[in-house]
Amino acid sequence: SFVYCRLFATGQTTKPQFEAESQTIRGEDVLAKTLKIQWLAEFGMEVHSEQAMLEVEVMVADIQGHHDTIGRLRLPVTVLIAEEKLDNWYMLKRINGGLTSATVHIAATYTALVEDPKEKRKRRQQELAAASEEATLIQELPEWISVWDVRAVKEWETAIKEARKQVEELLDEETYEALQKASKVVKAFALQGEENSELVRERLEELRTEAEKQKTAKKRLQELLSGTQTSAVWLIRALREALTAAEEASMTMENEEVLEAFKMLSLLEKHQQAILMH
Repeated sequence: SFVYCRLFATGQTTKPQFEAESQTIRGEDVLAKTLKIQWLAEFGMEVHSEQAMLEVEVMVADIQGHHDTIGRLRLPVTVLIAEEKLDNWYMLKRINGGLTSATVHIAATYTALVEDPKEKRKRRQQELAAASEEATLIQELPEWISVWDVRAVKEWETAIKEARKQVEELLDEETYEALQKASKVVKAFALQGEENSELVRERLEELRTEAEKQKTAKKRLQELLSGTQTSAVWLIRALREALTAAEEASMTMENEEVLEAFKMLSLLEKHQQAILMH
């Protein structure tokens, strides 16, 4: 078995910007027989867009060289940027999107976002153009505007810049509390309609929606874990659906209900396989 690691420019692109393969662990290895394979593979890559998508795919190969995919995991780089460091177990998905009973442990660290040279040059040109335009406007001020007026305007512009900077910094924190604080700054300085202000509003809505989804998913998992349903087939299907909903709500194995449901699903699947073999 081996692991592929890929980086895509966005979640929609199909051509990876980075692709690497881990060392293959053979079936005769003692480690492979335990079903707890440790590839200990390390990959390093440069990320040029916050919309990039990291994909990890676990595959097996027979002696003829035929490859089969066990499952894959796709992580948005925005999640890594927000957390700076990830160290967790993740459930793998099938190619068709369904969950598998396989998990993979991934540790990832974000150091610094590398800005594309072209984008950096474009941004710098825009900053210089804005500075030149501002200087031209100051020179064209009519004589009747007093020194006090100019000072007041400059102080307000400074306050506005600080407010925008604060909104940007709070947006980078990506926590609900920080986004609420950013929303208050937006209202206080009437920054509605600006790009970062819209991002704050959209992200707050997303977090509220996500919180509702997590609440619903958690309630469903609790019902299945505490229920008295005797049909194993029905319970397996219900647990798979509930775990899929939990994953879509950004719930991980650190959640007690997700972990217990995953353990129950694994036991039920093993029991069903044992029955079929007999």
